[in-house]
Amino acid sequence: RRRGSRPRGRGGGGGEEAPRAFYAGNWRGARSENEVHLNGAMVVKRDDFWAVGGYDERIQTYGWDDEDMYNRLMASGLERRLLNYDTIAHIPHGDHMRSQAGVKFVEVEVDYNRILLDQLPPWDKNADHSTEYQPVAGAEKSLGDIVVSASITPKSVLDLTKKSQKQHAWSTALGRRLHDEYGMAWDMMQEMDEHVKEKLLRSLMEKDTAVTTVQEHHAEEKKPRVLVAHVMHGLGNRLRALGSAMSFANETNRVLLVVWVSDKHCQAEFGDLFENQDIIVANHWHPFWPFKGNEKYDKAWLQFDFYNYMEMEGGGAQKG
Repeated sequence: RRRGSRPRGRGGGGGEEAPRAFYAGNWRGARSENEVHLNGAMVVKRDDFWAVGGYDERIQTYGWDDEDMYNRLMASGLERRLLNYDTIAHIPHGDHMRSQAGVKFVEVEVDYNRILLDQLPPWDKNADHSTEYQPVAGAEKSLGDIVVSASITPKSVLDLTKKSQKQHAWSTALGRRLHDEYGMAWDMMQEMDEHVKEKLLRSLMEKDTAVTTVQEHHAEEKKPRVLVAHVMHGLGNRLRALGSAMSFANETNRVLLVVWVSDKHCQAEFGDLFENQDIIVANHWHPFWPFKGNEKYDKAWLQFDFYNYMEMEGGGAQKG
């Protein structure tokens, strides 16, 4: 987090005052994956910074503190201008080097804080700026630098929201990443347990080795796809469909999501029969075959092709 004066703008003739502005990074203007992380770099006049209350001190976990600040600066009448990426650089590092432990999914954490913050009063110059810092004994650095640590802080966004609000926000944030990044339809996730969403997202991210779009080279980013296999009816039919799905997912480099809903033909859940922890299994499923018209409400459905192995067999076999 930086404080300072913005570069001087050029006023017009006759002493015309330059537009009020601040300078910041923008992930949309990144030319490489590493430059995406310059989104948090900012240069702003001190008076403008404090006029909107500075950073929202209730955000004490990773994510959204920069964009929240930018939104409030723009709402106060400032113009957001892009920093010159030829004069600034981000030092690459892994998530393990972040000062905060327990960051599971960076993008999800950003959405999580954003959703929770929307449920609280806005932050401004009259908010509770109670953060106090004290020098850390024995942590002095060279050149006279002093290491400080917050000794008093305001209540965090997590302290100010209810358990139910946090659970809903986290589930929604997971859904946004799965929908926006990997094309999962919202209906597919409506009854999906939180731990299944996390496991699915983690598997997709591990398989996601594509290079982020580089604008000057017009490189196309390719995201891994999900194969959804809704296995049904008796155990034999389920295992036959499961085996085919596992083979197809492996050959096409897809992440397999198995929908295993118990019914009158097989009342056991997947975990009651198998110890395999690698397969991602959803025990609840909201959409109904044949999924006609769902694309009117969610374009993600257009990314899926549908096959009914029961109807393909003929002889009056039906799905459902």
